[in-house]
Amino acid sequence: MPLPLSEDIQEYLESIEDYVYVSFSSARAEMPNIQEALNRLWADVSRFGPAIPEIRLPVLIEVPPPPPPPPSPPPSSSILDHVTDWASENPWNASSVVGIGLLVGYNAYRARAQARLHKRPHTTNHERRQVVGMVGF
Repeated sequence: MPLPLSEDIQEYLESIEDYVYVSFSSARAEMPNIQEALNRLWADVSRFGPAIPEIRLPVLIEVPPPPPPPPSPPPSSSILDHVTDWASENPWNASSVVGIGLLVGYNAYRARAQARLHKRPHTTNHERRQVVGMVGF
């Protein structure tokens, strides 16, 4: 038995859809109005049945909405945030701190460069230095 094609499946689904729609439309036309049926039932029960106490719904009390939740705490700021805040509030102090830092850094660099320049030159012929000392007896 060959498998059905997608067109065959589509036609079958459409025919089922049409059948359900027609069946529901005809059944709906035959059904009485639900509101009318309930009203007739209520009238019959109240006329011939036991006395039904009058049912009253309690008066609804307006409940105030709950207060809004407290605001969330501000996010913790990092050291970088504190430093940039301080620098924006104290621009002169910040510029002097940066200037002193640059000066100290440059002097350290210059001192290392000077020390490299002033090292004793090694002898070119690799002679050893002789130490002359006097030993007293």
